[in-house]
Amino acid sequence: MPFLVTPLDFALIGAQKCATTWFYDCLSEHPQLQLPADKREIAYFGGPLFRERGESWFEQRYAGAKGERLRGDISVEYLNDRGSAALLRREFPHVKVVAVMRDPVERAISAYFWYYRKGLVHDDLDTALARELRDVRGGAPAADGATDFLRRSLYRPTLEPWLEAFPPQQVMTVLFEDVSADPASALRSLFTFLGVDPSFTPRAIGSRPKRNAYSLALLGLERLAPVDRNRGRVLKKLMDLANQLLATTRFRRQRPALAPELAGSLRELFDAELVQLDRLVRRLPEANRPGWAEVRSRWRQA
Repeated sequence: MPFLVTPLDFALIGAQKCATTWFYDCLSEHPQLQLPADKREIAYFGGPLFRERGESWFEQRYAGAKGERLRGDISVEYLNDRGSAALLRREFPHVKVVAVMRDPVERAISAYFWYYRKGLVHDDLDTALARELRDVRGGAPAADGATDFLRRSLYRPTLEPWLEAFPPQQVMTVLFEDVSADPASALRSLFTFLGVDPSFTPRAIGSRPKRNAYSLALLGLERLAPVDRNRGRVLKKLMDLANQLLATTRFRRQRPALAPELAGSLRELFDAELVQLDRLVRRLPEANRPGWAEVRSRWRQA
């Protein structure tokens, strides 16, 4: 018997730094969908908070649902949690699963800047990526609290359990690059997959996925904001808004280029993974996946 009185109908499982917040904002507006009132990555079904607080707490996250809305959950930790696929399959066998992926090197770089802004990493970009590259190549397990820039870009081992747990017609893969290029088309495809009105246009569609201005001044200010005080949270929000506004202007700072040798090593790391990922997603119906052979070629040459 399922844990919850009303089952989950869909789960957007990540990956990290692939527009999941934008998807949450857009999906939350759809009149046929119900998502939790707040997007909390650690509050996913089966995660540590769920185990600590129980089923009634998770149910409360959907309090106030109106009508026959489809209930969904969004967290990048689903894809990162090796037990989530089997748990959701057991409890909600009909749930639809959406995975969003991005050029693995670009995703890792975006993750680095996110961790840097939060004060979780102090090394420069090349040093941080080179260190994790050595760990991944050496088979070293991720340490407690590790920033895992590269591990979360290894999509095949994290997506495979979901394709083993669910029938292909219940899984959809989306590309961050397609969302950035044509958000309306990306949403129509997703709404169609979920079985709701694909013509609905949310207000949040205009926000597009977040962009980074790579402003060292703003990054530094956000790092200094105290995370345990309301004032600190407000400052971080203001810095994030300033960062997004700056990213849309001609004054934005370009992302620092990786050292050529490091960039080549990263592409080499992901090359074999992308070949296997291409084979893996071929199990899905064509309507539920982009043209992965072309995607792999584009990512390898980026």
